[in-house]
Amino acid sequence: MSTTRVLGLDIGTSSVGWALIEGRDPDHVRIIAAGVRVFPMGVDEATLESRNIQRRQARLRRRQIERRARRKTKARHILQSHGFLPPGDPSHADPAWASVLALDPYKVRAEGLHRRLQPYEFGRAIYHICQRRGFKSNRKRPLTKKEKGAVHEDIAGLKREMDAAHAETLGEYLNRLDPRQQRRRGRHTNREWYREEFRQLCERQRDFGLPLSPALQKELEETIFSQRKVWWKRGSIGRCSLEPGKQRAARALPVCQRFRMLQRVNDLQIILPDGTTRQLSDEEREKLLARLDWEENLSFKSIRKLLRLPAEARFNLEEGGETKLPGNSTAYRISRAIGKREWERCSPESKAQILEALMSIEDEDLFKRVALRKQWGLNEEQAERLSEVALEEGRLDLSTKAIRKLLPLMEKQRLSYAEAAWRVYGDRGPAQAYESVPPVEDLRNPTVQRSLAETRRIVNAVIRRYGKPDRIHIELARDLKAPKQIRLRRSRQMRRNEAERKSARKELIEQGLPEPTGRDIEKYRLWKECGKRCPYTGKMISFSDLFGPHPKFDIEHIIPWHRCLLDSFANKTLCEVQENRSRKGNRTPYEAYSGDPDRYEEIKQRVREFTGPFGKAKLRRFRCEDIQKLPESLPLYGGEQLNATAYAARYAARHLALLYPQEERRKRVQVSAGRTTAYLRRAWNLNRLIGLADEKNRADYRHHAVDAVVIALTTPKLTGELSKAAARSVRPGTFQGLTPPPGLTRQLEEILDQMVVSHRVDRRVNGQLHEETFYGRIDNDSVTVVRKPLADLTDRDVAHIVDKKVQRLVREKLSGGAPPSKVFANPANLPAFVSPSGRTMRIRHVRVRVDASPVRIGSGAKTRLVLTGGNHHLEVFRVVEDGREKWRGRIVTRLEAMQRKKNGLPIVSRTDEDGHPLLFSLAIGDTVRLQWKGKDTIAVVQKLSANYYVFREHTDGRRAKDRPYAEQIVICADTTLQRSACRKLCVDPLGNCTVAHD
Repeated sequence: MSTTRVLGLDIGTSSVGWALIEGRDPDHVRIIAAGVRVFPMGVDEATLESRNIQRRQARLRRRQIERRARRKTKARHILQSHGFLPPGDPSHADPAWASVLALDPYKVRAEGLHRRLQPYEFGRAIYHICQRRGFKSNRKRPLTKKEKGAVHEDIAGLKREMDAAHAETLGEYLNRLDPRQQRRRGRHTNREWYREEFRQLCERQRDFGLPLSPALQKELEETIFSQRKVWWKRGSIGRCSLEPGKQRAARALPVCQRFRMLQRVNDLQIILPDGTTRQLSDEEREKLLARLDWEENLSFKSIRKLLRLPAEARFNLEEGGETKLPGNSTAYRISRAIGKREWERCSPESKAQILEALMSIEDEDLFKRVALRKQWGLNEEQAERLSEVALEEGRLDLSTKAIRKLLPLMEKQRLSYAEAAWRVYGDRGPAQAYESVPPVEDLRNPTVQRSLAETRRIVNAVIRRYGKPDRIHIELARDLKAPKQIRLRRSRQMRRNEAERKSARKELIEQGLPEPTGRDIEKYRLWKECGKRCPYTGKMISFSDLFGPHPKFDIEHIIPWHRCLLDSFANKTLCEVQENRSRKGNRTPYEAYSGDPDRYEEIKQRVREFTGPFGKAKLRRFRCEDIQKLPESLPLYGGEQLNATAYAARYAARHLALLYPQEERRKRVQVSAGRTTAYLRRAWNLNRLIGLADEKNRADYRHHAVDAVVIALTTPKLTGELSKAAARSVRPGTFQGLTPPPGLTRQLEEILDQMVVSHRVDRRVNGQLHEETFYGRIDNDSVTVVRKPLADLTDRDVAHIVDKKVQRLVREKLSGGAPPSKVFANPANLPAFVSPSGRTMRIRHVRVRVDASPVRIGSGAKTRLVLTGGNHHLEVFRVVEDGREKWRGRIVTRLEAMQRKKNGLPIVSRTDEDGHPLLFSLAIGDTVRLQWKGKDTIAVVQKLSANYYVFREHTDGRRAKDRPYAEQIVICADTTLQRSACRKLCVDPLGNCTVAHD
């Protein structure tokens, strides 16, 4: 009997465990090799956002600043070319500009309505409008229906003040304010007010005789008030899973709405009161589709009534917790706006034009003009209502080309989506087998992309060393068959959740959100659950605080997501954004607040008052002192991360199958359930091999290799034996009579003892080169200062305020003992002084002396002082003094590494400034062998600084904060590094080690 080689893969979001086994039957198994590859997640572990987001946001801010500067420059040039502003640049010390900038812009804006302005006065007023120009929303709904956020509340309040003051324009109103009592700047304003004021100024000044042509007015108006359209690069739209060359189709398209309806209706089965199941008849199916075509969705209760089924009848989809079927939301929303008959009467060309306009035009006024101009047969009232329609957002996984190929089979032959896709496309991969795994396509998902790239690297390394395996087994997280009681409980809970989401969606729409997202609905449910009070701070949460354009509160994971990997509702609540950043952060409630017992008790008391079915589970999480000891009812490695892992596994299965001929792919690559792996590992008592008897030791990376061995051994037959063993067991969670293959435990133990975990090292220079804060120097560059808002000051900062007079004024305001954050949150408490000109000036920011050593970047007017963003690597040089060898380390910052690259120099220097040769360099993630506490240790670089180097054992999967100091490898001197006989190792993806010579 021939032996079969099976490669098991445990694919995670930041690791891949692998094991290659061979055997001719389950009783004769040999583990050829096994290992673990560890790599950083494709997203930031703290925020779970793409690592590119911060750079993208910074780039967006820079672009906004650049666009604003270009807009001001263009407007200034136009005004200068017509004599309304002096030549030159206002940023330079130009006497002509000094006199213009000395003009009070609010005064000239107000007086411009009633008298002729001098040319420079008019230019100053227009240039000031260009600098402000107000807020404009990109969302297609009238202002009165927008969310009651802070911006819109402020705008409405300011409008009431303007009306009460009988001010013609915003400028006239602001001119009447006493700046010593009320702020003119820092208010939320509407762009249309500025546009209307601009037009009034131009018309009044033209009437007063100022030489201002309509063409010049139009040019200035377009320059000042035009706004870039929000758009997406076509390349950023995901690719169709069936037609890779095509982009995914917009969900609102009629063909997509029809596809989604057919997909659900074709899957629908009726469960009769006697328990028998049948398909819908042709008549029932047509009746249901006809009704769905004019509904947003249809509840199963309504479907039973429509099809005249007994009240006791159920639907298969209903058993899974669903309560309704999706309809044609596009036709439903448009017909409600213009009428069903009018929408039916529209020609196909008109319908296509209306949909294109709804999906592409953002400005309501422009849409109404287009709607009335086109031959759509709409009156003004219909055009008004149609302009307020918000179509369903998002895209399907398929392109319109693929959908049109599938629809005839789904429509006429009633095939399911899977059957139709197989009939049309079959196995979509190339017919021939690859000798190695090809590169992974761009999946637009950084987590999955990183996992599959590392999986490919491992599989190709296995093929090069051991040859192509006969089969590949991949872990895919799925629920194993659960007891009836658990399934019923889950089904009831899902129905309750669906009812809550439906109610939340309805209330959000009534509050002015026409298309609430899933996150909006979740926020609303959490808001109601916590009684509209932040459990951490006790502050009440208003609707605008949660759903405004600048939310003060947001969703927060009670047990940090990257530690428990649970993203369910049961692990979420609301938290004030600032509190989350400054205090709670990446800690459990116990870790963050137990040091203040009184406050911690107040927090728990607020959680006790939570309403809904999750209150007790959340209270347990708020009380939890050690997340490793949470009961199984609070899963620590399940739910959402396993869903992300399953997503990766599905792609991996299809991609790895390319190693085999087309007709063999389905049987060569097997995807197994994650729970099967966990149960087998427990049944075979394999957890004890890495330190724990009853559960997996996730603090040891090698558990991924243990999982991979189990995955490689998992077969449908073994899964069946597992279910039978569970049924035989009296005690839940045990598997009576299920034993591992002979010799498996001994082999695995030997392999684990010799295993070296492979860690991915990222030596790229790209990243944050310096921190965002700019510093300054005073007293002949001997003192470093930074500018801070008063509310952000600490007690130490107050003592280091540079200006003694300002420091005295600040201290006076803080004399009551309250912290600056509380005192200066109220603008009325801001200190003030009288300027030489007699104006009362409020102090909002101060310069503070800091103990820092920023570096200078940029040149000329763009010179800035910044702190470097991080260290790139350590260079260790061999120095001989008095015939004795010494090691000398030098830290290279990321900024310095980038400067070397920019100047064409090696990123790692081969010699230091004195010509001493390089022994080796170390970056985060590099592996070394050293002597530590009397034993030979393989460790990984965790942190590098100018004062010390931190390592951890290569198998240690704990975070730095969870590792006791006594278990850390901290080297505080180069001589200590030398005495430890540190040697850099090169570890390949399979864990094979060689001494590095760099």
